[in-house]
Amino acid sequence: MMVHLVIHLHFLDEAFGGLVKKMKDKKVLNSIVIVSNDDLTLERKIRKYVEDAGKKL
Repeated sequence: MMVHLVIHLHFLDEAFGGLVKKMKDKKVLNSIVIVSNDDLTLERKIRKYVEDAGKKL
């Protein structure tokens, strides 16, 4: 189960962080709605991935 979670979070980091890098805009989350019924912390984690990627622009 722990490995599944790590892979899942790595995917989210690559997906959303990569989107910021590709779009070259850290405001990309302004046009995305994040919904998770399974893990209520995912929105916060995704926002962090986006912020971290935005710092590298």
